[in-house]
Amino acid sequence: MIPIVCSMDDCLDRERFFQSFASLEPSVLFAECSRDPAVFSRFMLGVSLYSWQFKVTRALVSGERRIVLNTSRQIGKSLLSAIVGLWFAVFNKGCSSEFLNSKVGIISATDDQSKKVMDDIRNLIRLGDVYCRKSYSKVKGDLFDRGVFSFLIDDSRSAENSKSAITFKSWVKEFGLLLKGSIVGSFIKCYPPTQSIRGNTFDLLFIDEAAQIDDEVYDVAIEKTGEKYDALRIIASTPYGLSGFFYELFDPDDKLLNNPWKRFAFTVDAIRFDTPLEYERRLRDIALDYGRGKHLKVRQENYCEFVQSETSFLDRKSTRLNSSHVSESRM
Repeated sequence: MIPIVCSMDDCLDRERFFQSFASLEPSVLFAECSRDPAVFSRFMLGVSLYSWQFKVTRALVSGERRIVLNTSRQIGKSLLSAIVGLWFAVFNKGCSSEFLNSKVGIISATDDQSKKVMDDIRNLIRLGDVYCRKSYSKVKGDLFDRGVFSFLIDDSRSAENSKSAITFKSWVKEFGLLLKGSIVGSFIKCYPPTQSIRGNTFDLLFIDEAAQIDDEVYDVAIEKTGEKYDALRIIASTPYGLSGFFYELFDPDDKLLNNPWKRFAFTVDAIRFDTPLEYERRLRDIALDYGRGKHLKVRQENYCEFVQSETSFLDRKSTRLNSSHVSESRM
């Protein structure tokens, strides 16, 4: 599968899209936020998604339920999971079980990474509180003035709130569209990939750095957490070798007929126009890695290639490709 190119035109199209919401009354705007995680991110958190992230949210809005992302490292996978997870929970997009709440599970490759995602979510909550207070509070003490997202968190003793979990309140009329319909509060939980995940059931399952997760843990524990409620599933990773469940689901050689997963591939070039200074820094690091002979690392971690061994870098075609990436950065 050829990686998707994000151009300057994509950035401009995204901005034109957001401009169409800028003049809406808050009640109408919030209804749009409830339907679209990109609109939610821009107008309730104050965060503009990168072009590649925006493309993924178009798939979500169009109704895709199985999405697999093959991406360069450090272009915002974890942030995307935090934004989508928060959107899904606070607008109660799952609304399943007799409790009519949304259950969000985010699985990361290590315990530290899972806690970092939860830190990202808590930072987004703080950011959203400030943004909404400045943008939408009309009188002192209203919902937005109190810090809308923080106020939604259930601070009772029985609620699970920790370094790896956030539980929200059940819906009351004052919340409007937020948490609407939930009898028991929605929650977000972040986990490392261990057997302890077994027994959970999720409405949204986001798996980050999936290529680093053991196949048995995925098959026996993780995959089953999404079965009961037919969870929306997003599986993201940089590639690692020519085997494993991530390799099979992404199917880079298009061997599967009627693959049920919506597939995206985004190299480091996906951030070229969104954050040009970061992109230039990344290309300098890539050039250094090439100079040290770290071809495998570069192709896997930056250019989304499933490769088996270092010897595969010696072919002429790869040499031309690698040279073109570095040369382009100096234009």
